[in-house]
Amino acid sequence: MFNCPKCAKEWPWQEVRHLAQLSQEECRRYEEQLGRIMTEKKMYRKCPVCSLYVQRMDAEKLCVQCLPCSEKSKKTFQFCWECQREWKNTDVQSDCDFCRQFQFHNQYFSLESCPHNSADQ
Repeated sequence: MFNCPKCAKEWPWQEVRHLAQLSQEECRRYEEQLGRIMTEKKMYRKCPVCSLYVQRMDAEKLCVQCLPCSEKSKKTFQFCWECQREWKNTDVQSDCDFCRQFQFHNQYFSLESCPHNSADQ
């Protein structure tokens, strides 16, 4: 979030980028600097479609929206913060179907290969 120096209102990066009317080159340079700073804080990630940085507004939600992609396609484009796949379930914002399946798959196979698994004995 960026705070307005006059009114202290919080603005997400996507809106700041849009309202500032930055050129592609200005946007790229600024986002490189922003990326170096914010990667450690894990607040920004690159959109899997346009590669512009997207800010995660709510740490409880895995679903994030890319405003530039949404504007370009004239429909809301959302993706999962964790797996970077397009968000399919518009009814739920905090639980990604793919991530849940991946976690189950990993847990199942790690249990299956465990040498202490009593089912093999």
